[in-house]
Amino acid sequence: MANKPQHGWPLTPSFERYLKLNENDVLLESMKGNRRLQKVRGPSPEKGTDTVGFGHKMTQEEHDSGFINGVRVSSYTREDINRLFQRDQSRIWERLSKKVQSEHKTSLKSLSIRQREMLFDFEYNVSNGVTAFPKFTTAVVKGDYATALMESKRHYTDADTGEKAELTKRNQQFAAQFYNEAARKGDYTSEEAQASSIDTIDLIRKGEGEEALTAAARAMPSNTAEEASLQRNAVAQEAKVEAAAAPQQQEQAPQAPQALASNMPAPDIDLGGMLSKEYTAPSGEKGMLSPLGGGATGQLSSTNEQHTSVGSTA
Repeated sequence: MANKPQHGWPLTPSFERYLKLNENDVLLESMKGNRRLQKVRGPSPEKGTDTVGFGHKMTQEEHDSGFINGVRVSSYTREDINRLFQRDQSRIWERLSKKVQSEHKTSLKSLSIRQREMLFDFEYNVSNGVTAFPKFTTAVVKGDYATALMESKRHYTDADTGEKAELTKRNQQFAAQFYNEAARKGDYTSEEAQASSIDTIDLIRKGEGEEALTAAARAMPSNTAEEASLQRNAVAQEAKVEAAAAPQQQEQAPQAPQALASNMPAPDIDLGGMLSKEYTAPSGEKGMLSPLGGGATGQLSSTNEQHTSVGSTA
């Protein structure tokens, strides 16, 4: 992992990779080794100013000048991209912390790593963030993972046909990240959980063959008595993990597990190039979902339009 965010917590390796894959898989792939960087800056699907790196929506001033934090975007290095990503993380953590405190009377620090990252995903990726998914957010805060899964479904409305549909693969990836067997037993940060989410997400994104379908099915547990039992055990286990990390938190934010490197290889696939789509949250509120720009077609995934409000990362 590059630099720690100034505010909040470092992301676990598999979650950071999951975010980057869905924000700009082409750039992530090009950051391996000494390859030439691709899609550092591109048109935003929702129009307006361009998007840089892994979902940074440029302010009008940044767009017009071509500079962010005094650095010309056309000259961006891997370090510049990672630094911008970390600064945006800090802003998301700050905003999410205020929302959870004001809307749910809960300190973000009191939640487990799994709960925090589930909320971060929606705050980072969806217009209006967790506010657009109140039932999901309430369930996560309460540790009700079964309900949270049911309320986490993201949908889109095709701008051309007006038809609504579930973002199936995006939802499957969310489940693979947060509901793999190890995570459901309370070992979300373990090496087993991290590896499981990475492997399953790769299969889901490829979307080919029976193996991918089986992996997707495994990632979507049903709301059964067994799931509720696992949920109770997970909450207890996560409480122990957080309690053990408490002394370190007095000095600094907890470190992300080092079981796996954060720059795990991305699948060789370009999912850009789709049209912007409108989503409808379970609350009935609408927003836009779309990937970053590009030329090829593939899975439709949601873009983090909230970065419009992230703005300058001074």
